[in-house]
Amino acid sequence: MHKLFFLIFYLFFTVSAFSYTIMAPDNPSSLPLLIAADHIPDLEVKLFSNHTQAHSLFLSGKIPLLLTGYAVGESFARRDVPIKMAASWINGLNWLVSADSTISGFSQLKGEKIYFPFQGSPIEEMSLWLAEKEGLNVETDLETGYLPFASMLEMMRQGNVKFAVMPVSSALQIVDNKNYFFSFDLNDKWQQITDSDFYPQLGLFYNPQQKKDIPLDTLLTELEKAIHQINEDPLMVQEKYGDKLSFAPEVVRQSLNMMRFQFLRGDELQKKMELYFEKNGINPPPRSFYSTD
Repeated sequence: MHKLFFLIFYLFFTVSAFSYTIMAPDNPSSLPLLIAADHIPDLEVKLFSNHTQAHSLFLSGKIPLLLTGYAVGESFARRDVPIKMAASWINGLNWLVSADSTISGFSQLKGEKIYFPFQGSPIEEMSLWLAEKEGLNVETDLETGYLPFASMLEMMRQGNVKFAVMPVSSALQIVDNKNYFFSFDLNDKWQQITDSDFYPQLGLFYNPQQKKDIPLDTLLTELEKAIHQINEDPLMVQEKYGDKLSFAPEVVRQSLNMMRFQFLRGDELQKKMELYFEKNGINPPPRSFYSTD
């Protein structure tokens, strides 16, 4: 009896001690985490659509890992929140969608209104930076509006939104090449302006104060393998894991075809980040946020 009690206690303690949760957005950019979870028994991936709630859980220390927009993590670091960037793996995530016809750049939006999911979002920050580089005064030449993606799509169906920047998985629900079109990918626009192939769009962040409780090396190894799977056989990934997301299979399939997955961690990520700050000319966050030190 005592041996049985000890065994139950040991198993419970072992599982409890090493289980951990990642909050990740409900869109195809989270697929590498869902694949990795198949190979890490103690990993729980919780998908969210409410960004504010997910961010609050991370800030309160209730979850140790968070996949979210890079600018969100950076804003936390600038506020001295204990946070570190572990990896990045997405290009081609965010697109400018336009009504009636395509446009080639933000410079064509002078005097127009452009919609974003919320004020200060990572999508807005990069879009306005690019617009300025194309010669617009974002204070006087552009009007901005803010709508959650579900509301934005509904307003677009009613013909009340002409220009919006959104993730490809949301855009695919409205783009029909008749009323709405994909105009350009923000990553391509960044590369055109800076001659650099990387700006951080999503990041996997963790609380360094909880690092001892996270098998981070194992997670990153499995993520790298997962991204290799996506690049090698996106159809298999869509068929096996796509139903874990709230999007239709065709949207997941097309999203995987339009996004580009490149896994960055460690020294390679640090070098890319330092080049990003050099190119955009802004003051970087504390170096400890993205360095391998």
